[in-house]
This record gives sequence, C-alpha cells and structure tokens, in this order.
Amino acid sequence: VAMFNGLRMFAEAAAFTASHAARAAEQEDERLLSELSALIQREDHTAAVAVMAQQQWWHRLVEHCSERVPPDDAAALTAAAEALTAAGRAIDAEAVLRRLHDKTALMGMLVAEQRWQ
Repeated sequence: VAMFNGLRMFAEAAAFTASHAARAAEQEDERLLSELSALIQREDHTAAVAVMAQQQWWHRLVEHCSERVPPDDAAALTAAAEALTAAGRAIDAEAVLRRLHDKTALMGMLVAEQRWQ
C-alpha cells in the first residue's frame, strides 16, 4: 500500500510539473506576442523580425514581411531573409528579398546559390 501511495504521489507530482511547465510556456508565448504587437505598432520591423526569428515563427515572419514591412526597409527584410536562409527556408528568404526595391541582396543570395542567370 505504501508503495502504491508513493507511486500515486509521484504521478500526481509529475502531472502537476507538466501542467505548470505548459502554463509557463503559454504565458511566455503571450508575453512575446504582446511584445511583438507593440513592436509592430511602433513599426520597428527589424526588432519584430528578430523576435519572430528567435521563436522560429517562420510563417508569421514571412506573412509580416509580405504584408507589413515596406519594400524600402532593407534592414528588416534582409534580417528576415538571413534568418530564413539559416533555417533552411531559402524559398521563403527569396520571396522576402523580392519585396526589396534594391535587388542587390536578392542577386547576392541567388549568386551564392548559383541560381542567377
């Protein structure tokens, strides 16, 4: 009986710990989303890109670059493309760089991949 009670307490403690960890992760995500929202409202796209890249929110990053980042914001678009490339998402990086008015970074990426014709 004592062994059974010990196992039950261990299982309850493990469940509590897992629940607490999940709740903490949700709170961290909420905090980051709030921070991201504030950055986007201030139009600090480079910082917003950094948060999304750090969290590996790739879909959100590509969407943000496509819909919100102005084509003349080379810093934000280049940072996004670099993060996407490092994550193995070259096609998304190319799409982001195509938004730039200045195509130098896009040409550099394509040359590096030996795809410039």
